Amino acid sequence: MFSNTTPLSSDAHRDLRYKSVPDYSFSANVTSAPITYTEMLVAAKYYPVVFPKEGTPVAILGFDGNNAFVDETGQWTVPYVPSHVGRYPFILSSSSRAGEMMLMVALDAPHFKTDGGKRLFDENGAETPLLEGIKSYLLKFQNEAQKSERLTKELFDAGIMEERVIQRKRGEVTRTMLSSFYVVDQAKFNALPDETILGWRRNGTLPLVYAHLLSLSNLSSLKRDEAAGEA
Repeated sequence: MFSNTTPLSSDAHRDLRYKSVPDYSFSANVTSAPITYTEMLVAAKYYPVVFPKEGTPVAILGFDGNNAFVDETGQWTVPYVPSHVGRYPFILSSSSRAGEMMLMVALDAPHFKTDGGKRLFDENGAETPLLEGIKSYLLKFQNEAQKSERLTKELFDAGIMEERVIQRKRGEVTRTMLSSFYVVDQAKFNALPDETILGWRRNGTLPLVYAHLLSLSNLSSLKRDEAAGEA
């Protein structure tokens, strides 16, 4: 989705116009999306949310290069779109200068190919309120993702994570659909000392765990939908 991006520049892109479009075809092959701690409660209603070894929690969107939540017309089929998808075609990337981020843009996105778009830079090359709002949104996402990574690390440090693999068997053939992801071991979680649970309630880790556990019920329906699509 963000494989072809370039740094946004007032010199090179002064006349670029952007318009939000209700077409998510660009994410039709995206099978996972990072989820921040602020998204967990709502994302857990629709997606299985699991954990990588390092990084933010991840919503599983499908298997084998097929996003189960984008239909043939490019529409997102559930009410909540992950922020990672919603921020397209903009993303922050590390700059060569320590501590600074660089705004990248996917110029081949449909958002730049429709009539009625609004300018990102004015005639003098200054950022428009639209671009300022986009940058603020991206920075908020970045900060929330960093905190999500810290909360995820607490789960692994507590020793309650269990590695899982999703497989499908057809006849004599067993195929791995998803590997190297982690879920909370409920027995180990329930055995944690009270002071750990209290600390997690205060710093936001506890809601993360509960939302994750509730989200796992979505895994069965996602696998059923995927199997139906292959039939």
